Amino acid sequence: MKYLLIIGDGMADYPLPELENRTPLEVAPTPNLDRLASESGRLGMVRTIPRGTMAASDTAFLSIMGLDPRQNHPGRGPLEAINLGLRLTDEEVAFRLNLVTQDEKKMVDSSAGHISDGEAGRLMAVLQEHFQGRRMRFVPGKSYRNLLIMERPPFDWRKLVTTPPHDILGRPLTPYLPKGPGGEFLIGMMEEAARIFAEHPINRTRIDLGENPANLVWPWGQGGPAQLPAFQPRYGLTGFTVSAVDIVKGIGLAVGLEAVSVPGATGYLDTNYAGKVEAAIEGLKRHDFGVLHVEAPDEASHSGQWRLKVKAITDFDQRVVGPAVSALRTEFPESRVMVMADHITSLRTRTHTPDPIPFLISGTGVVGRGAATFSEKTAGAGRRYLREGWRLMEFFLRPEIT
Repeated sequence: MKYLLIIGDGMADYPLPELENRTPLEVAPTPNLDRLASESGRLGMVRTIPRGTMAASDTAFLSIMGLDPRQNHPGRGPLEAINLGLRLTDEEVAFRLNLVTQDEKKMVDSSAGHISDGEAGRLMAVLQEHFQGRRMRFVPGKSYRNLLIMERPPFDWRKLVTTPPHDILGRPLTPYLPKGPGGEFLIGMMEEAARIFAEHPINRTRIDLGENPANLVWPWGQGGPAQLPAFQPRYGLTGFTVSAVDIVKGIGLAVGLEAVSVPGATGYLDTNYAGKVEAAIEGLKRHDFGVLHVEAPDEASHSGQWRLKVKAITDFDQRVVGPAVSALRTEFPESRVMVMADHITSLRTRTHTPDPIPFLISGTGVVGRGAATFSEKTAGAGRRYLREGWRLMEFFLRPEIT
């Protein structure tokens, strides 16, 4: 039996007045998802963000991988470090470091206009040179997603409070700057970086072109070395991830899944959809379980543009779900697919929320209930609600689903 999990990151949402009180998932044309739901789908809702935890992709993906985030969350930074091939020592702490755009001390853009890998790499190199000798490493990742690694930080990082920048879009920066032990230290580093970036040719060019400059760094999600329970001993399956996002690949690697890289996978609407689908089907020839993750709906949600989110969901259905399910059933007659969001990313607030999200399971051993479409509403009527998101994987992999 082959199992494929397809995630439309941030795809779920709330009804919007401008969409006649429908969600983007209800508005977008999704014939492939609707066909799965009507022919053989088992729909339900799941809470991937436990109460009292941060509504974030790392929390959600840990739940999806069958781990309770309240007991298995070393921090965003160290999980992304794993994907970059970095193994932290006991004396090192990793922060996720966003390149962001601020204006008049407000968070304008948590991605610095989806700055290119090359531009981001050059800016990180400038920081590395400037801070040389201060036990700080600035590690380029992908686009705005980078890392700061500190050796023996001169403060208790466990008591430090940091905030994801995508949670404060449009808000003043000051209330969300690092607080507690090390807060002043990090703010000083951010101010130095801002002075360096202000006159950098990359940012001058971006401004001339009407693009958002990377005029500030934002550290968050700190943690020490990561260790997570392996996937294969718990479920008896080897697996892989196909994603452009470091946190998805990092958690996958941390639990023993292969991280498959796809040329042209950007984590945005211009990603290589066909290449990701092909990589997932090829991965299932080596393994029995795979994750195919698409970031575009989440990025569209953070932009606050409903038309962009509807397009991202439409592309997800037509360029990922349709061809992936068709190829899966052709190549592997004994197979099962689960399609889901990981969390809600609200267009209204431009950030993540902890409310339950819809999922759909179809394939071998699944008794469908004949829903007309796949949406938050129809999944909510599916009479299956998992309050503990980490139990979803066990549900997906059970011999029969009725």
